[in-house]
Amino acid sequence: MRKININNNFSDVLKYGKFKLVPFVLAASMLSGCGVRMKSVEPVKSSCISNSLNDIGDFLEEQNRLATYFSNWGYNCQDIGDNFYRVKEDYNQNIFYCDSLDEFRNYVDIKNPTYDDVRCAVIENPSFKGEYETWLLEGLDNLEKASLNLDLVALYQNIKRMSIVSQTIDEIVSEIGSPGAYFSIEDGKVFLNPETVTPYTLCHEVLGHGISDIQIEKDGRLIFYKPDFLLLYADIDNADYYFKYTGFSLEEGKADFISDIATGIKSGGPYDVEAEQLRIFIETIDISLSDYIKYGTSYLVKTMRENDIDRPIDYIMAVDELLTGQREKNFNIPNNFLMEHNIVEFFKDYADDKINAGVSNTVIKDKVQGVLENTSYDFVTAGEFFIYDSVDMDKLQKRVLSEVDNLQEISKKSR
Repeated sequence: MRKININNNFSDVLKYGKFKLVPFVLAASMLSGCGVRMKSVEPVKSSCISNSLNDIGDFLEEQNRLATYFSNWGYNCQDIGDNFYRVKEDYNQNIFYCDSLDEFRNYVDIKNPTYDDVRCAVIENPSFKGEYETWLLEGLDNLEKASLNLDLVALYQNIKRMSIVSQTIDEIVSEIGSPGAYFSIEDGKVFLNPETVTPYTLCHEVLGHGISDIQIEKDGRLIFYKPDFLLLYADIDNADYYFKYTGFSLEEGKADFISDIATGIKSGGPYDVEAEQLRIFIETIDISLSDYIKYGTSYLVKTMRENDIDRPIDYIMAVDELLTGQREKNFNIPNNFLMEHNIVEFFKDYADDKINAGVSNTVIKDKVQGVLENTSYDFVTAGEFFIYDSVDMDKLQKRVLSEVDNLQEISKKSR
């Protein structure tokens, strides 16, 4: 594979060919691969919250009230704006959520492992004998050649503890709803069918998810990092609350990107749509794949806001909902229509504040056009078993640029 630098341009490396949420669902276990399992906690009753709010309403300021409720629920949360809060600690399950791999590295002895360290861990792990070892070592060689500047601290810890668990296709389908494989972050187990597993599948789970999804026990508590983060939405006035892992769809896209490079396969992963959404997000705001892996979805949200994107969590959650519908075989609304709409709204959000700030139409359109041209998608397909309403990327580009022109005209008329 040619030497590349993904920090400069996603597309130089990867050229592809081809809300309301339930209140108080705590996704305590997000298993990757082709499916997801969730553990739920008993919902907090909205009526109880509403009554409690009425009781203390005028006596406490909003932040004090939120702190009181977070504490009562057993969570330490950080305000990230617009009624959204990042969960830092879950006292109920004794989990500490790291903000980044930098924070996670404080809890391990080998803080900056090299590719050679990871290779040794693969060779020494009895679960990776035979073709599994060969596939992973080749994958690591390709990742190193790609010069991605990837942080390997989580991958090293995962490789040391990982074990392969063989399952039948029926067993896998019963767990995740579809044939495939999945990685359990809690115990480092990779569940797969040895008769159907491919290098791509193994690298997706072990390297693609293992490079960032990590949970270890340290000093009597669980230390946890995933680029997708546990998010609390808290609307005090309307007594509206929910917990949700946010960005799990982008994580699947990221794992496909890693597997593409590790295997030398430039297309054909199961999460093409999610990968394309991630690419558009990070290229628009000029962050690298390595920084996304290292600092996660909350960093993506922060950087989107710094780039005049007002509703970043909405766009990320829309991709999550798209993937959820895909997994549940819910094709009432075509998946690619949802993707196309999400991209259009994202770029309109990106452009409107810049137009109002006086940035020229040419500069904005050049940026948008560059991002959209960095794909070799002739169309995008979604669904594990169906090709569903393909998106013509040339037409999508024209539509987005037309929307930018419309925003410019509206801005001129309002002056």
